Amino acid sequence: MTELSRQLEQLRQVTLPSGSQPSFLFDLKDASKIDRDTIFMIGMNGLEEIRRIDHTFLSFYSDVFQEDFANAHLHRDNLTKSQISKLDEELTKVIHLLAPHFLNPSCHKILELLVRFYKVHQYQRDELLSSFLPYHDTKFFTRMIMLCKLQGSQWEFMIRHQQQGYIMLRSDIVKKSMQDLSLLEVIIGKMKLSQIHMRFAGVVCLDVIHKISTLSNSLLYILLPFLSEVLSGSKEEKVLGYSLAVRISLRQNFSPHYLQALFIDILKTAGPEIEQGLATISLLMHIHKTQSLPKNIIDLFYSEEILKALANVSQKHDITQIVKAVEKKFINNLGKDKVNELTFQLCSTVNYSKAGIEAILNSLLMQYLNVKKELRDKVKSGFIKVLANLWQRYGDQVLEIIPKIVKEVCASHPGGESKTMLYDLISKGLSGMPYDPSSDLPLVLALRHPSREIRLHSLSQINSQASKYYQVLLGMLSSEDDVEILLEAVSVPELSKVDPESLYPVILKRFTQFISYEAQYTPLLRKLFTILTVEIAPHIAISSEHLKLIFLAYDKPELRDLCHNAASNAKHHQILKGYQGQDLSIYLKQWLSQHWCDIYTSVAELLDCQVILGLVPEIIEELEKKREFLTKEIISSSYLIVQKLIEMDNNATDIFEAVIRACPIARNIKSEQVRKEAVELMKCLVIYLIPRGSELCKGLLTKHFGKYSLQILLEISEKCPESLHLAVCIAANSGQFNSFLQTYPYIILSMGRDSIYRNAAIVALEQFLLKQLPKIEIEIEIEERSDFKQFEEHSSLIKKMLKRLLKYKAGISQDSNYIEHAVAKVMQNEVIDLISVGFNQVAYDRARYLSIHKKIKSDHLTEVFLEAAKSDEELAEVADRLCEYKNWGNFQHESVFLSLFEKARLRLAALKIVTPETFRNLSQELKVNLFFTLTKILPGLSSTHSIAVHELIDNLPIDASLLSQAIKNADIEKIEPLLEIVQYKHTQSSPVLIESLFSLLHKINESIQTSENEYLKQLVLLALKIHLASERKFELKGEHLNIILSSFRNEIEFNMQTKQQALHTLAGFAATKPAEVLIAMESLFMSSSKENAADEFTLFKAALRALVPSLVDTDLSVSTLVSQLINFFEVIPFDINELEDIIRIGGHTHLHLAVSYLCQTIEDLFITQEFLSRFTLEEILSSFNALISSLELEKVKKTNDFKVLDLFDLEFNAKEFLSLIPKKKEKSSQLLSEFLYSLFTLKHKSEEIIGSGDKKLISQSKSVKKQLLKLLESINRALDNETLSKSLLLILEKPEKRANIDVKKEALEFLLKRLELSNHNKFHSLIPILCAILELYTDKASALHKEKYDSKAVYLQLTILATYNLLKSYENPNQFLELYGKTILEFTKSTCSEIRSSSSLCFSVFFSAKSSDILPFIEPYLSQILNILAENDEVVIECALSCIKHMMSGARDFLSPHIEELIFKLCSIEFDTTELLSLVPTYISPRIIIVCLNSLLGWLKDNFNGLIRLLEMSKILGEKITSQDAEIYKESLFAFYKDAITLPEKLKDELDLKQVKALSSTTSDSFSSFSLSLTNQQLKPAFSEIADWCLEKAEDDDYSFHRLLTLFSITGALTDKLKSLFVSYYAYLFDVIIDTLNKIYEAYQIETKKRKRNQGKLYLEVNSIVLQCLAKLSAHDKDKFLTIDRYDKLSVSLSNQLKMVGLKNKYRKYTEANVLPAIHALITETHDQAIWQSFNYKILLNSRNENPEVRCVSLLTVNKILLTLGKEYLTLLPDIMPFVSEALEDENDSVTNIAKMLLTQLETLSGENIKEHIR
Repeated sequence: MTELSRQLEQLRQVTLPSGSQPSFLFDLKDASKIDRDTIFMIGMNGLEEIRRIDHTFLSFYSDVFQEDFANAHLHRDNLTKSQISKLDEELTKVIHLLAPHFLNPSCHKILELLVRFYKVHQYQRDELLSSFLPYHDTKFFTRMIMLCKLQGSQWEFMIRHQQQGYIMLRSDIVKKSMQDLSLLEVIIGKMKLSQIHMRFAGVVCLDVIHKISTLSNSLLYILLPFLSEVLSGSKEEKVLGYSLAVRISLRQNFSPHYLQALFIDILKTAGPEIEQGLATISLLMHIHKTQSLPKNIIDLFYSEEILKALANVSQKHDITQIVKAVEKKFINNLGKDKVNELTFQLCSTVNYSKAGIEAILNSLLMQYLNVKKELRDKVKSGFIKVLANLWQRYGDQVLEIIPKIVKEVCASHPGGESKTMLYDLISKGLSGMPYDPSSDLPLVLALRHPSREIRLHSLSQINSQASKYYQVLLGMLSSEDDVEILLEAVSVPELSKVDPESLYPVILKRFTQFISYEAQYTPLLRKLFTILTVEIAPHIAISSEHLKLIFLAYDKPELRDLCHNAASNAKHHQILKGYQGQDLSIYLKQWLSQHWCDIYTSVAELLDCQVILGLVPEIIEELEKKREFLTKEIISSSYLIVQKLIEMDNNATDIFEAVIRACPIARNIKSEQVRKEAVELMKCLVIYLIPRGSELCKGLLTKHFGKYSLQILLEISEKCPESLHLAVCIAANSGQFNSFLQTYPYIILSMGRDSIYRNAAIVALEQFLLKQLPKIEIEIEIEERSDFKQFEEHSSLIKKMLKRLLKYKAGISQDSNYIEHAVAKVMQNEVIDLISVGFNQVAYDRARYLSIHKKIKSDHLTEVFLEAAKSDEELAEVADRLCEYKNWGNFQHESVFLSLFEKARLRLAALKIVTPETFRNLSQELKVNLFFTLTKILPGLSSTHSIAVHELIDNLPIDASLLSQAIKNADIEKIEPLLEIVQYKHTQSSPVLIESLFSLLHKINESIQTSENEYLKQLVLLALKIHLASERKFELKGEHLNIILSSFRNEIEFNMQTKQQALHTLAGFAATKPAEVLIAMESLFMSSSKENAADEFTLFKAALRALVPSLVDTDLSVSTLVSQLINFFEVIPFDINELEDIIRIGGHTHLHLAVSYLCQTIEDLFITQEFLSRFTLEEILSSFNALISSLELEKVKKTNDFKVLDLFDLEFNAKEFLSLIPKKKEKSSQLLSEFLYSLFTLKHKSEEIIGSGDKKLISQSKSVKKQLLKLLESINRALDNETLSKSLLLILEKPEKRANIDVKKEALEFLLKRLELSNHNKFHSLIPILCAILELYTDKASALHKEKYDSKAVYLQLTILATYNLLKSYENPNQFLELYGKTILEFTKSTCSEIRSSSSLCFSVFFSAKSSDILPFIEPYLSQILNILAENDEVVIECALSCIKHMMSGARDFLSPHIEELIFKLCSIEFDTTELLSLVPTYISPRIIIVCLNSLLGWLKDNFNGLIRLLEMSKILGEKITSQDAEIYKESLFAFYKDAITLPEKLKDELDLKQVKALSSTTSDSFSSFSLSLTNQQLKPAFSEIADWCLEKAEDDDYSFHRLLTLFSITGALTDKLKSLFVSYYAYLFDVIIDTLNKIYEAYQIETKKRKRNQGKLYLEVNSIVLQCLAKLSAHDKDKFLTIDRYDKLSVSLSNQLKMVGLKNKYRKYTEANVLPAIHALITETHDQAIWQSFNYKILLNSRNENPEVRCVSLLTVNKILLTLGKEYLTLLPDIMPFVSEALEDENDSVTNIAKMLLTQLETLSGENIKEHIR
């Protein structure tokens, strides 16, 4: 099947019958009559309602609920793929939010909107059904699936329910999930929607696991991720996860790896549910028989929280598996502080089973033996503490287990010491108890030994240490049966002082036990009694139990003598408070009589004591004498005494008799409360005495109840079945049938109760009918009941009926429910009244009475029951009868009937009564009242009741007249549910109903305005809109319109939504009368007041929303309304969402108004930015253009008025905004062009004002300019090149008017800044337009220096610079040479230096292509460049230099004729051209430059800087020259260098020493660079010639030091370049070097010698260079040029250098900087010991110099050498030490310190303590 075929088939299958409309709320045909506007209003009403329930909807916004959006997306065929995708995404969000509220009527309204407008049942079917699947067992879900096409989908299993309307059971879903696991995945996928969905997913998974035959891998792949997810969820989800884990494991064992991972998840995610998690882990370990856990899981138990939770779990569950898995790890780590604490917590808080205790003890003792001997004492305390804790908690069990564990542990550790060590540990753990020598056991274990002798002996060992053995003794006292041992145990000294409170119950129990035995245990009993009453009593509170103990002992002669002290110690109790040592019995009689009213409650607790029991009758008899005054006390105390005796089942006849005699007759008691208590007392006695056949019962009835005895007996039959039999006997003996009739209801009732009551009733009835009842000798006159008189004449009929009832006695006696069937079988109409009268007489279990008669079909009986029913249970039974009721037409019990619906417990039963047929039969008044009652109870109902009520109302035939009448009769305060129903029942519209709605609206308008009334108005207005749309015949009059408007005009506090609904209704007329409605609304908008601003804002916005769609096809504008709405925010709290809503309603063309308002009023621009993010790029940029165009600097009052500029800046820094621009480049470029043009215009205007000097505007203009510059920088950074290029192109293409030129100038400045930051490729399209602009001004280039052309000059300069920047990055700029080359070259002739330099720079770009096309332009261009170099402007010159660089790079082959002039110019100008000159040898052939060198040197001889630059260039040239060129131009080059070398001497008078040195150094570097290209044969004569010239002596037979400076500079430079190759040349110079050093030494050997200042500096400079040459020579002397002889000469000269004290304060600095490095280099570069020794000695001789500075330097020199050569130099230690020893004793501290430093260095290297040898 093709794709088109499938689509057509789908459309065919979902097509509905003609004339029908899919609907969730309405029938298909009815739905087709409802227009979309009404459906949308219903849906929005539902949205408002659901917002009250779920606050999530308050912050939720979706276009789905915008009417224009809904209408636009009505037909999917017209939508693009992206629009459909976005729509589906929004609808899915809405469905997910609705999912938790599916049972709420407001959700149904929204679903109706979604079905009608978006066809969610068709396009979102899967999402819809899966989201609402948890509600599968409701009629609403069935309604939902009826809308959907299920064939061919995974929902196909629902087709049966869809077709037949069956409610779907969970078992159906579970069954399908087992067959189709994808359904289970869907259910699990929805679990996050709500708790309902989570629970549903959980129970379905649990059912699937339980029912499926095998847990396949596919199913596990679904369940296990679900399990992991819920384990990390909420509390309820975690509990579900634990259940899932256990259920899965019962069916399919987990792998060990997964099980361990599961344990980790549970422990890490459990949080507050850790206890349930641990219980789950315990169960899983039990299921999987897990015996151990890995270390990473056990480590998680090292937490106080988890151990605390484990302790709580152990109170409810057996956690032995966990304990066994973790305890060993805990105990093995005993000794670590934190582990100790956690181990103690584990042992002290967790409850263990016997197996758990065994495991811990085993590990504890085993680990103790395994501990290393040396560590055992250290950790022993921890083991003792754990053992002691276990013993304190599980004393008996621990003592029982220990021998067994000791035996097992010793078996694994053979040796005699093991058992001794363990019992030593155990002894200390069990309170430090010692051994029992007779058994070789710790004493605590000996006390529990089976051997009697051992136990007895161990007790003798305790002595006065009861506190240590207290727990064991307590256990022995509790369980020991040997009297002798027990007596010995209680005789332990100070036992009672240890813990009296815990000892007391144990001793009391044993005392009570032994005193009850027949055997005599007097010694033991006396001891026990003494402990209880003498030793312990002072330390405890005296209770009634303690008094019982004393009174019990008082009855024993052998203990009576002890009771005196016992009673004296118990005087704190109120019964013994007055005891003075007299006989206890006499005391009690006197004390109880005197204080009975205060202590009878305590006496009641002691009635099981014979001494008390015997005294009570006498006391009551004494009280009888005072009953006139003590009536209440007698009754109360008697009641308590009787109840206590009944509880004890003590037939104390004498007490009962005394009570009966003492209590006054109830009817004679004046106090109603006391009278009731007296009656209850007598009833209790009767109930107790009747079964015992006591004669007291007769006397009691006769005296206290008399003629009411029968009624009393019937009432107490509730608790006493015998009383019913007695009542029947009394009734029969009375001879009055009336009396028997009184018993009839109770007989029937008892037959429906438990078997004992049923049998009693059957026996009584059977004996009555057979006249076999026993005679009762009691003189009572039974009171006749008038209610039963009417039945006396039917006695035979009633007896006959009762006889027939006895035929079913077998069934009745076996089953309490059988009576219902039996009564219905024998009941006759004549007896029905008796049943109803009996119901009125029954005093208890009335609901059962009704249940017994429920199968008797009688409307009259039902009515009687309904009238007489009191409790909810009774009314529930009657409600069941009403389901069978027929006489609804004459029903007279309306109030009771309606009350059934108001009570929550009865509501569901009552709802079953009303069916459509029943409703039709009701009277009109009852229909109205019932209907109104149903609507009244709807608010606040639970979901179950709410659904049931809605279902009933939906099914009832409610017509328009009934709705109208209900509205008229309803109370306004309770009419809300009724109005909601009226909205649904709009198909029942009629003019009468609409009129009633208008009347109701008018009534509400006239009533006191409250928030409740406001909501009612909304409902009425919505109902009116719905019914007016359905009822086309209704004529809308002016009075109706006035009613709507009056609801709008009411100025009240809570009328916002009401007015909105009113205006919606008003807006409905806009389609026919748009102009009138618009005018009215404009006037209303303009007349708004500040007092009601908030309400009116919401009102007007809603009105605007309703109005705009009606004005789409008109010329009417809503600008005034939009503007007025925005101005509302001046008086109401600002809401950005509201502002957006206003713009979307009125249209995006008004966006600039909103942005302007925000900038003026909101400080935080991020709010405005967030607001703009809600709109499209076109809308935002259009608003920007409107805003920037509206700004006028002349009218600005505050800088804040231009806050929009800051907003623009913020926006162009926002990623979200910028991401929109590339998506719509063409449109955005156009809009950005306009925006930038406006910005540039504003910037220029601000600059004009600043330049004008207008003081009023200048400061503000500066601020605005600053804002604009910041904004433009942001735009520059933000926009991509392509977009910006297109935008600028549109600006530059504008005509060359004055205003445009100024703006273009700004644009060009902007462009230049951008070009500095980014790639130019996208901007190359601007080159033609820029060049075209230049062409326009070519003829004016020469006049641009004039003042009137200043602006254009700047403009053209910017144009040229932009052109330059773009051309230089262009791949082939020469393609523009022919077109624009002359134009650009023409500007190089401009008299304006800036333009001349800029154009020159621009033209230089054409040289980059190295094309001959440039040849015609070179000479004029170079001429202009050289002219520019004559300028004084540094920037201009730098520009010219850049141009020259371009020329040399691109036109090197064409510059030969001009190179000499060019180099001279570059060397001559003041500007630093060194860098450019360094490039000349790179670009220009060396041969061309060599030819020019001599002439250039001659031209520049008087220009020091020029000479330096030329020589620097020649240095680079030397590196470029080849040996071949050097040979060819040897003469020229040598001539050049000869002249250059002579310059320092020639210019010595014009230059200072620093310049001379620089010239020499530069010349040397140049020559050395050139020398690299020479062969040795070429270099040697040249150098010889130079050396000869430099060494020529003057007339005074002395060298020229200026020439020496040059010679040694050249020598050093050549050494650096040629290294070892040049060492041989030092042969010419060695003697000169020695002479020079000596001569300079002579000049500075003494301090007093005077020298010329300049001459001295020159000497030192030459000396420094010579020393440097020596250092370089030693570094490169590979061929041993420096022989021993030469070293000797050098050592003498250099050691003398250390003595140039004539340097004075410069000595130390000069020597360390120059002499020391030379000496160090010469010595360290050779390894000849002889040289070292000679040199070393000469140096150290200076340490004896008279000058301390010389001494310091000489020692420092040796130290420096020693640091470098290290141990090698230690061979000279004997030579060094004498001098060091002398220096250590030097008078100068500096010398001494350096000597110490040198000595330390020697000791370090030698490893000997040299100081000791010196001493």
